Amino acid sequence: MEEFDIIVFGGTGYTGVHVVREMFLTSKKEALSWALAGRSIEKMRSVLQTVAGETGVTDYSDVGVIVANIDDVESIEQMCVRAKLLINCVGPYYLWGRQVVEGCLAGNTHYLDISGEPFFMEQMEADYHDKAEELGLVIVSACGFDSVPADVGVRYVQTNFPGTLTSIETYINARVGEKGSQFIFRHSNVLSTGSQTNHQL
Repeated sequence: MEEFDIIVFGGTGYTGVHVVREMFLTSKKEALSWALAGRSIEKMRSVLQTVAGETGVTDYSDVGVIVANIDDVESIEQMCVRAKLLINCVGPYYLWGRQVVEGCLAGNTHYLDISGEPFFMEQMEADYHDKAEELGLVIVSACGFDSVPADVGVRYVQTNFPGTLTSIETYINARVGEKGSQFIFRHSNVLSTGSQTNHQL
């Protein structure tokens, strides 16, 4: 029997902290057991304390804290087996995603991530679709910025376009804030890596 409904892996990074915030808000409304997993207990406890304060959660003693390191396969497998669903926020996924998908398959755990990396997503589908289907598990990528606006936009156009829809192109318009354009650089780097590795699929 799984110990947690959901484990958030990599919840101390930029996106992970947003996921942790949503977990606190959701668990206020629903009976949900969850844990935060990562390399550093100190960082995880700090994130939990900060985000709990921001969301008005006074008691989060039931939120688990699990040490797991992407370089330690055993720790990944031990983490995955403890949850019904694992949300993976550790990227770039083409470097560090496969181990987590494999850990979920070994632990009979559903997998979800925020990847927008075509190479990783297509490779995981090619390598693990049959195994996941056999086990009755889902492996879902692109649950975040990279895909949601495009998916919602396509659905909107499908519903409201009066003619026959044959293709859609999407664009991103980003502004540089006070802290610079780190996101744009990192996102472009991932997209560049994906296009450079297409021949491997």
